[in-house]
Amino acid sequence: MYVQPSLGSATEKGIGEKLVKALILGVSQENYNQVTG
Repeated sequence: MYVQPSLGSATEKGIGEKLVKALILGVSQENYNQVTG
């Protein structure tokens, strides 16, 4: 099954951005919890 590189890259980029946002939000939430005790 052939997948166009451009389509694959766009999909991977979108997934990567979601993971990065989730990671940043998770870290921010953890820091917030630590600060507020």
